[in-house]
Amino acid sequence: MNERLDIFSEYNKLQHTIDAVTFDFFDTLFVRPLRDPEDLFDGIGQKFKIENFRALRQNAQRLGFEKMHSENRKEILFDDIYTCFDLPVLTKQKVRDFEVELEEMLLHPNSEMIEFYQFCRKTKKVAVISDMYLPKDFFERLLARHQLEFDEIFVSCDLNATKRDDGEIFSLAARSLGVDPARILHIGDSLRSDVERAKEKLFNTFHYVELRDEPKTPAGFSESLAFSLYRTEKTTFADNFEEIGFKYGGPALSAFVGFLETEAKKDDIDHLLFVSRDGYILNEVSKDLFECHDIKTNYFKGSRTSFNMSAITLDNFDEFLPFLVSGCFGLSTHEVLERIDVECPSPKFLSDIGLGDDVPITQENLDKLLDFLVAYKWPIINRAAENRKALFNYLTSLGIKQGTKIGLVDVGWSGTTLEALSRALTELLDVELVGYFLCLVDTPERVERSKTLRMKSLLNSDKFAESKIRSIYQNRVIAELMFTAPHASVIGYSYSSSESEIGFVLDKGRSLTQVENRASPSLMRGMAKFYEKYRNLHLKLGLQIPPIDAIQPFIEYLSSATKEQLAQFEEVKNFDAWGSSKNFDLLATATLG
Repeated sequence: MNERLDIFSEYNKLQHTIDAVTFDFFDTLFVRPLRDPEDLFDGIGQKFKIENFRALRQNAQRLGFEKMHSENRKEILFDDIYTCFDLPVLTKQKVRDFEVELEEMLLHPNSEMIEFYQFCRKTKKVAVISDMYLPKDFFERLLARHQLEFDEIFVSCDLNATKRDDGEIFSLAARSLGVDPARILHIGDSLRSDVERAKEKLFNTFHYVELRDEPKTPAGFSESLAFSLYRTEKTTFADNFEEIGFKYGGPALSAFVGFLETEAKKDDIDHLLFVSRDGYILNEVSKDLFECHDIKTNYFKGSRTSFNMSAITLDNFDEFLPFLVSGCFGLSTHEVLERIDVECPSPKFLSDIGLGDDVPITQENLDKLLDFLVAYKWPIINRAAENRKALFNYLTSLGIKQGTKIGLVDVGWSGTTLEALSRALTELLDVELVGYFLCLVDTPERVERSKTLRMKSLLNSDKFAESKIRSIYQNRVIAELMFTAPHASVIGYSYSSSESEIGFVLDKGRSLTQVENRASPSLMRGMAKFYEKYRNLHLKLGLQIPPIDAIQPFIEYLSSATKEQLAQFEEVKNFDAWGSSKNFDLLATATLG
């Protein structure tokens, strides 16, 4: 049978000539969620704080093979390895036991293979054939845990016979099963051990090649797990976006939460505000985590728009004109006011001054728009005062008071939202404010803001090549979709004194056609699924999540996304209300690549 052909169609051609099917175990019937099997050794080293454990473990295995050869045996035993390990006796036993425990914890039935196993089980004898230093009872425990039944299990260390050397274990398996080798089909991933050696013993073979996206080169345990955890989840995704969320957004979410946990504790933060909409899923998955550190958290409904509108006064109005007209080209004047929740003059009035709904803003008429806004400043200032009063009451309702150390959490890029909140707070509360971001880029505006604002980020050009950060920024809309909440942007506030009730003004956009963002909910489902599994594995092992290791799949994806990968987002449109207009559709892919 040939490499990469559908196993069912190939099996159908010879099923009547087959009486038994045998499976290789590792990377065929079961998979580890690791880039390389020996990445597991790094996890053990971290657990027991043994420096350079991978190299030590590899050397012990090499010495174990020497011991095997000196005793004229054909396969190494697990005891051979740990006999050759230069560790204190008690530590050695703990490490040895934990290696087995970790293998059992990580190994998971391969979704690409289990359906075929179940199909074969109905009519054929089935068996496992594995070259491994772990004994048969290890395999029996794993198979029983996953309710998988086999007629026989053939393990090289128990039988002193291997696949890789001369294929002797295949002959032993055929005799034990009572089946002619020519009537057995063997399936495995190793071209030498599972195909060439099996064929030499007259078995039929199928070379299984797992479809994998991640590199197979060795990596640290947490990085390896971040890249390969999807190997155990392949058939569980509802759609492509959920898979993307799991494979790339989940690592970013896990890394960002780990970064926040470390930095917020270091900065002695009292209250984390996960600003909408970027902070939605961060707040959802991390509530209990920060409670343990006595840090209050809230999903903070607001935006650059609502914060800037809360900061505008008569004295600083002109300073905010660039904000009021940012991204306005293509919009109508009515839409420019609508997106800041300011009541618009009559359509006739705007038409009379040449700024009617049929007149999109361009570079040529921008000055006319600015003149109009200056003339119309009182309605804007009055609305700003309403926002400011409501924002103050909103903050105090959350328990924020003078002297509170606040961490504002946002995906980032340039720090505009942090700057807007800082300006709004100037006249409201004397607090300490720190911005925590997934990524900050070296735009002139961001560099200037960093001179007066405290800004920290997981990704920046101090930690990574500037070219990589620029590439991530180029594809930033994908990151924004990953963290975008399933509700419209909050662009303003209202406050009822009689009822002490805060109201939130949502901007659903002014799109030419309806908002099409089925991506974000699916992306976040995948992200949450990854976060839970990834974090729980680290908790079981007693390991901290290193943010820089965890986020590597996200970095590689956003910094080197192919045209085919980006094309998956082509149908996402009008999800950013600020720049939306009845005059055009705002495509997510407009800024990609």
